[in-house]
Amino acid sequence: MGKAAQVLKHVLEKYHVSQYSLAKTLEVERTNVYRWVHEMRDPTAETLLDIVKALKFLSYLV
Repeated sequence: MGKAAQVLKHVLEKYHVSQYSLAKTLEVERTNVYRWVHEMRDPTAETLLDIVKALKFLSYLV
């Protein structure tokens, strides 16, 4: 674990996206996003693709 968490944390901070906003967009519990960001659990490959799509969507809202 680690690399995905580091990148996700960096992107969330850089683009001012909250864990809550990402969780809501992905339709997952915020605790899942927290676990990914804090290296407690890695997202699946499929979830990584969903995260990228969600972040693109959220970046258009900013």
